[in-house]
Amino acid sequence: MLKDIYAKTGLSRIVVNGAFVSEGRLMSPDEVSQAIANREPEDMVPDGVRWTLCGDMHEAMFQQVLLDPEPLNRWQVGVLKAPTGSSYLVLTHQVGGHQHRFILPLWDSGVMRFMESMEADDSRNSFLFGRQGGIEAVVTAGRIDEESLQSFKQHGGLPRDAHQEMTWQHEFTWITFALTVPEAVPSLVDGEVVRGVSVSLIAPSELQQAHPASPNRH
Repeated sequence: MLKDIYAKTGLSRIVVNGAFVSEGRLMSPDEVSQAIANREPEDMVPDGVRWTLCGDMHEAMFQQVLLDPEPLNRWQVGVLKAPTGSSYLVLTHQVGGHQHRFILPLWDSGVMRFMESMEADDSRNSFLFGRQGGIEAVVTAGRIDEESLQSFKQHGGLPRDAHQEMTWQHEFTWITFALTVPEAVPSLVDGEVVRGVSVSLIAPSELQQAHPASPNRH
Protein backbone atom coordinates (compact mmCIF):
# COMPACT_ATOMS: atom_id res chain seq x y z
CA MET A 1 0.00 0.00 0.00
CA LEU A 2 2.75 2.46 0.91
CA LYS A 3 4.49 1.91 -2.43
CA ASP A 4 1.23 2.81 -4.19
CA ILE A 5 0.87 6.03 -2.20
CA TYR A 6 4.46 6.99 -2.84
CA ALA A 7 4.66 6.01 -6.48
CA LYS A 8 7.68 8.24 -6.99
CA THR A 9 9.81 6.00 -4.77
CA GLY A 10 8.15 2.73 -5.68
CA LEU A 11 9.25 1.28 -2.32
CA SER A 12 7.51 0.04 0.81
CA ARG A 13 10.78 -0.66 2.62
CA ILE A 14 13.71 1.72 2.51
CA VAL A 15 16.82 2.62 4.48
CA VAL A 16 17.11 6.22 5.74
CA ASN A 17 19.93 7.49 7.95
CA GLY A 18 20.96 3.86 8.37
CA ALA A 19 17.53 3.00 9.80
CA PHE A 20 15.10 0.43 8.40
CA VAL A 21 11.83 2.17 7.38
CA SER A 22 8.73 0.27 6.32
CA GLU A 23 4.97 0.46 5.97
CA GLY A 24 3.04 -0.33 9.12
CA ARG A 25 -0.63 -0.92 9.74
CA LEU A 26 -3.14 -0.33 12.52
CA MET A 27 -5.81 -3.03 12.47
CA SER A 28 -9.11 -2.78 14.31
CA PRO A 29 -10.51 -5.85 16.10
CA ASP A 30 -12.88 -6.41 13.15
CA GLU A 31 -9.99 -6.30 10.68
CA VAL A 32 -7.97 -8.71 12.81
CA SER A 33 -10.94 -11.08 12.99
CA GLN A 34 -11.28 -11.05 9.21
CA ALA A 35 -7.54 -11.61 8.74
CA ILE A 36 -7.51 -14.68 10.99
CA ALA A 37 -10.90 -16.04 9.95
CA ASN A 38 -9.35 -19.27 8.69
CA ARG A 39 -6.70 -19.56 11.38
CA GLU A 40 -6.57 -20.18 15.09
CA PRO A 41 -6.69 -16.79 16.92
CA GLU A 42 -3.74 -17.74 19.12
CA ASP A 43 -1.60 -17.91 15.98
CA MET A 44 -2.15 -14.19 15.47
CA VAL A 45 -2.69 -12.41 18.79
CA PRO A 46 -2.33 -13.51 22.40
CA ASP A 47 -5.36 -13.62 24.70
CA GLY A 48 -7.95 -12.83 22.04
CA VAL A 49 -8.65 -10.31 19.28
CA ARG A 50 -7.91 -6.62 19.85
CA TRP A 51 -6.49 -3.52 18.17
CA THR A 52 -3.19 -4.56 16.61
CA LEU A 53 -0.23 -2.52 15.38
CA CYS A 54 1.81 -4.28 12.69
CA GLY A 55 5.33 -3.33 11.63
CA ASP A 56 8.67 -4.78 10.57
CA MET A 57 11.92 -4.64 12.51
CA HIS A 58 15.43 -4.98 11.10
CA GLU A 59 17.21 -8.32 11.23
CA ALA A 60 19.57 -7.55 14.14
CA MET A 61 16.70 -6.52 16.42
CA PHE A 62 14.56 -9.49 15.40
CA GLN A 63 17.40 -11.87 16.20
CA GLN A 64 17.74 -10.33 19.65
CA VAL A 65 13.98 -10.63 20.22
CA LEU A 66 14.14 -14.34 19.40
CA LEU A 67 16.69 -14.75 22.18
CA ASP A 68 14.74 -12.65 24.70
CA PRO A 69 11.26 -11.28 23.79
CA GLU A 70 10.51 -10.03 27.31
CA PRO A 71 11.72 -6.42 26.69
CA LEU A 72 8.92 -6.00 24.10
CA ASN A 73 6.47 -5.93 27.03
CA ARG A 74 7.82 -2.46 27.93
CA TRP A 75 7.22 0.50 25.65
CA GLN A 76 7.00 4.28 25.61
CA VAL A 77 4.53 6.74 24.09
CA GLY A 78 5.44 10.21 22.83
CA VAL A 79 4.15 12.90 20.47
CA LEU A 80 5.96 14.44 17.51
CA LYS A 81 4.83 17.80 16.12
CA ALA A 82 5.33 18.33 12.40
CA PRO A 83 6.23 21.81 11.05
CA THR A 84 2.63 22.10 9.83
CA GLY A 85 1.42 21.78 13.41
CA SER A 86 -0.13 18.32 13.01
CA SER A 87 0.68 15.72 15.67
CA TYR A 88 2.03 12.18 15.36
CA LEU A 89 1.99 9.50 18.02
CA VAL A 90 5.32 7.70 18.52
CA LEU A 91 5.26 4.27 20.20
CA THR A 92 8.74 2.94 20.93
CA HIS A 93 9.96 -0.52 21.91
CA GLN A 94 13.60 -1.23 22.73
CA VAL A 95 15.58 -4.45 22.92
CA GLY A 96 19.19 -3.92 23.91
CA GLY A 97 20.51 -1.08 21.76
CA HIS A 98 17.81 -1.49 19.11
CA GLN A 99 14.59 0.52 18.92
CA HIS A 100 11.42 0.06 16.90
CA ARG A 101 9.23 3.15 16.47
CA PHE A 102 5.61 3.16 15.30
CA ILE A 103 4.51 6.52 13.86
CA LEU A 104 0.76 7.20 13.79
CA PRO A 105 -1.10 10.37 12.66
CA LEU A 106 -2.76 11.56 15.87
CA TRP A 107 -5.40 13.48 13.93
CA ASP A 108 -6.61 10.34 12.13
CA SER A 109 -10.04 8.99 13.05
CA GLY A 110 -8.82 5.39 13.19
CA VAL A 111 -5.95 6.28 15.50
CA MET A 112 -8.31 8.25 17.74
CA ARG A 113 -10.63 5.24 18.03
CA PHE A 114 -7.61 3.08 18.89
CA MET A 115 -6.53 5.45 21.65
CA GLU A 116 -10.06 5.86 22.99
CA SER A 117 -10.37 2.09 23.27
CA MET A 118 -7.37 2.09 25.59
CA GLU A 119 -9.33 4.04 28.20
CA ALA A 120 -11.30 0.91 29.07
CA ASP A 121 -10.10 -0.67 32.31
CA ASP A 122 -9.36 -4.06 30.76
CA SER A 123 -8.31 -2.84 27.31
CA ARG A 124 -5.04 -4.06 25.84
CA ASN A 125 -3.65 -3.93 22.33
CA SER A 126 -1.29 -6.17 20.39
CA PHE A 127 1.92 -5.52 18.50
CA LEU A 128 2.90 -7.77 15.61
CA PHE A 129 6.52 -7.43 14.53
CA GLY A 130 7.63 -8.91 11.22
CA ARG A 131 11.18 -9.87 10.31
CA GLN A 132 12.96 -7.67 7.75
CA GLY A 133 12.60 -9.35 4.38
CA GLY A 134 10.98 -12.45 5.87
CA ILE A 135 7.62 -13.95 6.84
CA GLU A 136 8.37 -14.73 10.51
CA ALA A 137 6.74 -12.59 13.18
CA VAL A 138 6.52 -12.17 16.94
CA VAL A 139 3.47 -10.90 18.82
CA THR A 140 3.21 -9.14 22.16
CA ALA A 141 0.46 -7.30 24.01
CA GLY A 142 0.19 -4.39 26.42
CA ARG A 143 -1.65 -1.21 27.27
CA ILE A 144 -0.82 2.49 27.39
CA ASP A 145 -0.34 3.73 30.94
CA GLU A 146 -2.79 6.35 32.21
CA GLU A 147 -0.18 9.12 32.40
CA SER A 148 0.81 8.68 28.75
CA LEU A 149 -2.82 8.37 27.67
CA GLN A 150 -3.75 11.68 29.26
CA SER A 151 -0.61 13.32 27.86
CA PHE A 152 -1.39 12.39 24.25
CA LYS A 153 -4.94 13.76 24.57
CA GLN A 154 -3.50 17.22 25.13
CA HIS A 155 -1.97 17.21 21.64
CA GLY A 156 -4.85 17.83 19.26
CA GLY A 157 -4.07 17.47 15.58
CA LEU A 158 -5.04 19.97 12.90
CA PRO A 159 -8.36 19.47 11.10
CA ARG A 160 -7.81 18.01 7.63
CA ASP A 161 -9.36 19.06 4.36
CA ALA A 162 -9.63 17.77 0.83
CA HIS A 163 -5.85 18.05 0.51
CA GLN A 164 -5.29 15.58 3.35
CA GLU A 165 -3.40 13.02 1.26
CA MET A 166 -1.15 15.67 -0.28
CA THR A 167 -0.41 17.19 3.13
CA TRP A 168 0.45 13.81 4.63
CA GLN A 169 2.76 12.99 1.72
CA HIS A 170 4.57 16.30 2.15
CA GLU A 171 5.06 15.51 5.84
CA PHE A 172 6.30 12.00 5.07
CA THR A 173 9.85 13.04 4.23
CA TRP A 174 10.19 15.24 7.31
CA ILE A 175 8.77 12.58 9.63
CA THR A 176 10.99 9.88 8.16
CA PHE A 177 14.21 11.83 8.60
CA ALA A 178 13.22 13.09 12.04
CA LEU A 179 12.45 9.65 13.47
CA THR A 180 15.27 7.65 11.86
CA VAL A 181 17.94 9.53 13.82
CA PRO A 182 18.96 7.28 16.77
CA GLU A 183 18.92 10.24 19.20
CA ALA A 184 15.33 11.18 18.26
CA VAL A 185 14.03 8.96 21.07
CA PRO A 186 16.19 8.62 24.21
CA SER A 187 17.24 5.13 25.20
CA LEU A 188 14.63 3.27 27.23
CA VAL A 189 17.28 1.00 28.73
CA ASP A 190 19.73 2.28 31.35
CA GLY A 191 23.31 2.01 30.15
CA GLU A 192 22.35 1.20 26.54
CA VAL A 193 23.03 3.54 23.63
CA VAL A 194 20.55 3.38 20.75
CA ARG A 195 22.55 2.10 17.79
CA GLY A 196 19.87 0.53 15.59
CA VAL A 197 16.46 1.92 14.55
CA SER A 198 13.44 0.51 12.75
CA VAL A 199 10.49 2.77 11.87
CA SER A 200 6.99 1.68 10.84
CA LEU A 201 4.83 4.46 9.39
CA ILE A 202 1.05 4.10 9.72
CA ALA A 203 -0.88 5.80 6.92
CA PRO A 204 -4.18 7.63 7.65
CA SER A 205 -7.27 5.40 7.58
CA GLU A 206 -8.59 7.00 4.39
CA LEU A 207 -5.42 6.10 2.52
CA GLN A 208 -5.39 2.54 3.87
CA GLN A 209 -8.95 2.09 2.62
CA ALA A 210 -7.99 3.49 -0.79
CA HIS A 211 -4.95 1.18 -0.97
CA PRO A 212 -5.93 -1.96 0.98
CA ALA A 213 -3.17 -4.32 2.10
CA SER A 214 -3.18 -8.04 1.52
CA PRO A 215 -4.86 -9.95 4.38
CA ASN A 216 -1.75 -12.13 4.58
CA ARG A 217 0.52 -9.16 5.01
CA HIS A 218 0.10 -6.01 7.11
